[in-house]
Amino acid sequence: MMRFQAEKRRCREIYGGDCGIFVGPPDWDHRVDGHKRPKHPTREQALLAAHNPNTPPDCLRALGKWDEELYADVRNAARANSNYGHFE
Repeated sequence: MMRFQAEKRRCREIYGGDCGIFVGPPDWDHRVDGHKRPKHPTREQALLAAHNPNTPPDCLRALGKWDEELYADVRNAARANSNYGHFE
């Protein structure tokens, strides 16, 4: 929890849009409306963040672990980002 507090950012700062809910390590995502809607980020938001060189490395590593069969584009883009690093 201490790490989350130290590294958290508003969803919109990482993924765009206007969502003000905080995201942070370890998953860098959140539920919307008490689980009534799918998690943020959407696939499109995640892909934009995966291509952004300013996305925090921990967030890129989380995106790089998304399901390979469902989100290969997000996963591959995150791993190709120069800010991803070599941590696996």
